[in-house]
Amino acid sequence: HNAKIGGYSDSVGTKGLIYDMRLWDYARSRSEIAAQALLPPNCRIPGGAVGMWRLDEGEGGTAGDGNVFNPVTGILKNNATWVDATLPVLYASGENLTIGAQSHPYGAPTPPYGVVEGLEQGSNFVCSVTAEPQYLAADGRCRGVCSGYLWYTNAACAPVAGSGNSFDYSHESSYPMSLLVWQWENQYEIEITAGVGGSVTTGTSWLAPDTTVTTTAVPDESARFLYWAGDVTGEQRYATTITVTSDVPKAVEARFTFESPVQYVAPTGSDGNDGLSWATAKRGINAAFDSLAESGVIYMAGGNYPLTQTISFEGRSDVKILGGYAGVSSDETPGARDSKKWPTELDGQAAQRVIYLTGSSRIEFEGLTIANGRVSTGFGGGVEVSASSGIIFSDCLIARNYGGTSASGGGIALRSGAVVTITNSMVRNNDIQLAATPARYGGGIYVASGTTLLLVDTIVAGNLLYAAYSRYGGGIYSEGNLTMKNCLIAGNSVSGSGDGVLIGGGTATIESSSIVDNGGQGLRRNSGTLNVINSIVYGNGNNLIGSANVSYCNIEGYAPNEVSGIIDVPPLFERDYYLAPESLCRSAGSGTAESRGLGDYTTQVDGTAAADAVVDLGYHHRGGYALEAADIYVSAAGDDSDGSSWAKAYHSVSRALDEARDGTHIYLAAEKFTVAGESFPLQIIDKLGVVLLGAAEAGSVIDATGSGQRVMDMGHSAGILLQDITLRGGQRGGCSGLEIIGGGGITLRRCKVIDNYSTSNNNGGGLSVSGITLSIYDSLITNNFVTGSTTIAYKGGGFFAAQGVSEIWHSVISGNRIVGGYAHRGGGLAFAGGNHYIGNSLIIGNRSTTSADGVYVESGTVIIENCTVVGNNREAIRNEGKLSITNSIIWGHAAKPALVGTMAVGWSCSEDDLTESGEGNICSDPLFVDAAGGDYTLLENSPCWNAGIDRPWMRGALDLAGNKRRQHDRVDMGAYERQPAPGTVLLLR
Repeated sequence: HNAKIGGYSDSVGTKGLIYDMRLWDYARSRSEIAAQALLPPNCRIPGGAVGMWRLDEGEGGTAGDGNVFNPVTGILKNNATWVDATLPVLYASGENLTIGAQSHPYGAPTPPYGVVEGLEQGSNFVCSVTAEPQYLAADGRCRGVCSGYLWYTNAACAPVAGSGNSFDYSHESSYPMSLLVWQWENQYEIEITAGVGGSVTTGTSWLAPDTTVTTTAVPDESARFLYWAGDVTGEQRYATTITVTSDVPKAVEARFTFESPVQYVAPTGSDGNDGLSWATAKRGINAAFDSLAESGVIYMAGGNYPLTQTISFEGRSDVKILGGYAGVSSDETPGARDSKKWPTELDGQAAQRVIYLTGSSRIEFEGLTIANGRVSTGFGGGVEVSASSGIIFSDCLIARNYGGTSASGGGIALRSGAVVTITNSMVRNNDIQLAATPARYGGGIYVASGTTLLLVDTIVAGNLLYAAYSRYGGGIYSEGNLTMKNCLIAGNSVSGSGDGVLIGGGTATIESSSIVDNGGQGLRRNSGTLNVINSIVYGNGNNLIGSANVSYCNIEGYAPNEVSGIIDVPPLFERDYYLAPESLCRSAGSGTAESRGLGDYTTQVDGTAAADAVVDLGYHHRGGYALEAADIYVSAAGDDSDGSSWAKAYHSVSRALDEARDGTHIYLAAEKFTVAGESFPLQIIDKLGVVLLGAAEAGSVIDATGSGQRVMDMGHSAGILLQDITLRGGQRGGCSGLEIIGGGGITLRRCKVIDNYSTSNNNGGGLSVSGITLSIYDSLITNNFVTGSTTIAYKGGGFFAAQGVSEIWHSVISGNRIVGGYAHRGGGLAFAGGNHYIGNSLIIGNRSTTSADGVYVESGTVIIENCTVVGNNREAIRNEGKLSITNSIIWGHAAKPALVGTMAVGWSCSEDDLTESGEGNICSDPLFVDAAGGDYTLLENSPCWNAGIDRPWMRGALDLAGNKRRQHDRVDMGAYERQPAPGTVLLLR
C-alpha cells in the first residue's frame, strides 16, 4: 500500500537510476530516494525522455520534470503531483525486456529499440545488432561500431557485460523485468585529401573521439606545397606535416602549385591564368606568389594593385619582385621598363600592412610603390621585416603608410635581427598619429636593437610622428646598426625628440648626407655611438644634439674647426637641395668624390659630375635637375596648354600645384585667383623645394571667398617658399587661411594673410602650424577671425604654432580676433610648445574673448625682441610658458597689468612698472610720432630712443620700416628705429 519505487541511495550501482527496481515494505524519506530517471551518460531510449511511474495507477511524469524532483540532486520533492505519462515508461507492468543504446541509437537491432512485452518464463531468443559500422542520417560523417552490451536485471546490482554483437536471451522469473543496452563507440570521419600537384601520407580516417592522426603533404616533382585548407589551425596552415584531433568530423586538403621560376602580374590579368607571360598574367601578387617556385622572379606591369591581405614572406628565399614594366602582351618578355613612367603600386587600401617578412633571406623588391598600408598596433605600417636577412628595397617608394595608437615605424620597421638594405629609394609622407602608451618610434623608419639597416642614395622626407606619449624620431629612429650614405633627410616632424634622425642606441654612421629643414631637431643622439662625416646638418630648429664624432661637415650652430673640417655657413641650396655654385659646401669634404663612390653623382643643377674632385658636402643627386616642369607659369592671359611660359600659362594655381614636382618654381601673374577657376583648398603636400612666386610689385591674390574652404593646405614638405602672395577669404570650421602640419624650412616672404574667417573650433584663424620650422619675413597677418567653442579653449586669432620652431621678422600682426563663450586666448598670436622668435614686428589692435589679446604663450619658449606691442584691447601678453622680452615697447592696453605671468623683461618700455624687475626697463610714455594715425616711430624726445641693448644680429639689419636698425650709440626700443633729422646743406660760391 502506497509503496514507493526508486533507486535506494545506499544501493551501489542503482543510485539515482530506475533500472534495478526494488520493493520495500516501508518508505524511505525523500532524502534517501533518488528519482532522477536517467539512463547512463549518452544512453537513449527510443521515443525521447523516459517516464516515471507509480504502481497503483500506472501514471507518471517525464524525467526532468522540475515539479517532481530536483534535477540537480535527484531528490524527490514533497507532495509532488504527476501528470499522466505520455511517453514510454521505463518499465511497464508485467514481464518485459527493454532494449536501449549507449552513445547513439545506431542501426536497427533485433529486437528493435524499445520494450519487448508479454514475456513468459523460458522464453528465449537472440538479441543482435550488425557488426558493420552504422551511420547517423544527418551527414554520414559520424558513425558507431558496436563494442558489446550491458544487461541489467533485478537479480544483481551490477550489469552483465558482453563483448559481442549478439546476445542469447532467456527469460527467467528471477528477473521478470530487465534492460539490454547495446554499447556503441562513436567515430568521426577525418577526411584528408590532396589537391592537384601532390599527395598526402595518411588519407581519410575514422577515429574515436579525442584521438589524433598525423599526415604529411608531399608535392610532386614539378610542384610545391602551399598550405592546408579546411579544418586546420593557424599554426599548422603552412606546415607540411600536421596533426588532426578527432573531436568533431573534419576535412583538410593539402594545396599545391606547379612551380615556375617566373610569374607575370598585370592589372588586366586574371588569377586563373598561369602567369607565364604578359598575355596570361595573373591579376594579384599573392596569386603569383603562390605559383612561384621556391626561388624566382615576379614581373609586375605598372598600375595599382589593391590588396585584401598582406603579402607575407614566411621562410622564403631568393625571390625578386620587380615592378615598373609596360606589360605589353606583344613585347618580348619582360619588355620595356620605367618605374616612373609605369609606377607599380602595392596598395594596402588603409586596411592592412602591405608587406611582412619573417624567417626569409635574399628577397629583393625593385621598382615598387608600397603605399596605404595601415597597422593600429605593432610595427611597420608599410613593411615589417623580422628575423630575415639579405632583404633589399631598390628604386622603391614607401609612402602614405600609417601607424595608429600603438605603432612604430610608419613606413618600415626592422625587428628581431633583421638585416635590410634600402637603396635609391624614398621613404616619404608616412604617419604615426594619435599614438598612446607605450613610447612610439620612427615616423618613417624604425630600426630596433639587434637589427642592421644600410640606407644608401635614399630620401627620407615628410614623415610625421605625433603621439600623446613619448615619441622619438620623426624620420628615422635607430637602436641597431645604421649606416647612412648619400641620403637626404628633410621635412620630418615629431611631437617629441629627433625630428630628422634620432639615435637611441647601437652604432650609426652618417656619410655624405644632408639632414635639413626638419621640424625641430635635425640629428639627435641619446645613446650609442654616432659618427658623421662629409655631411650637412642645417636649417633645423636645433641641428645636432648630443655628442658625436664629427668631421668635414657643415653644421649650423656647431663650432667651426679647420683641423676637422667643420664649418657653419648657409649651404645655399637650389631647387630640391642642389648646391648653388657659390656654396662653401662645394669641395669641402674629406677625400675625392670618386673615392667616396660618388664620382658619377652631382650636387649641381646642371648635372656636372663630381668625378675625381674633392667631394662636396651633403647629399649628391644621380643627375642634374630635369627641365620638364622646372618652371610653371599661371595667368589668365595664357592659353592653358602646358604652363611652360607666360604665353602657355595655366589658368589656375591648382593645376600648377598638381603638376609641380620637387624643386618646381611656379610664377603667378598679378591677378586674383578665385573660386571661379580654383579648387580650394590649394594643396602643397609631400613636396621638396617648391617655390610659389607672386608678382613682385602688385602681388598675386589667392582669394577663396565663396568656396567655404580653407585657402591652402601644406604639410609633409620641406624647403617651400611663398613670396608676394596674398591668402584671403577662407571660411570654414578650423583654420581658414593656411594650415601647415609637419615639415620644415617653410618660408613666407612679403605675404599677406588677411580676412580669413574660421566659423568654429580652431586654433589659428589666419595661420595654424604644427611641428614645423617656419620663417615669416616682411609679412602682414591681419583681420583674421575665429569664433570658438563654448566648451573648449582655442587659441590664436591670427597665428597659432604648436611645437616646432618659428620666427617672425619685420611683420605686422593686427586686427585679428578670437571670440566665443569660453576661455579663448591669443587674439594676435598663440604658442603651445616648441621654440619661437618674434623680432622687429608690430603687434597691434588684436582682441581675444577673455585674455592675452596680443600674444599668448601656453607653453614652450618664446623670445620677443625689438617689437612694438600696442593697443591690443586689454592684455598685451600672457605667459604660461617661458618668455623673454627685450628692446620692446608694450603700451596702450586697458588691463593692468598688461603683462600677465612670469617672464623675463629687459631694456623695454611698459605701462607696467618693471623698472625694478629687469635691467634697462622704463615706465614712460614712449612718445610715438602719431599713434592715432598708425605711426609708431619715435619722437626725438622719446625715452625709448637710444635706450635698448645691442644684439649681434643688428649688424647691417633693418627695422620694420626698412631703415637701418642701429642709427646712434645704441639701438632704440620697439620695431622702428628713429631716423636722424636731415642736416642743413650750405653751398659756398
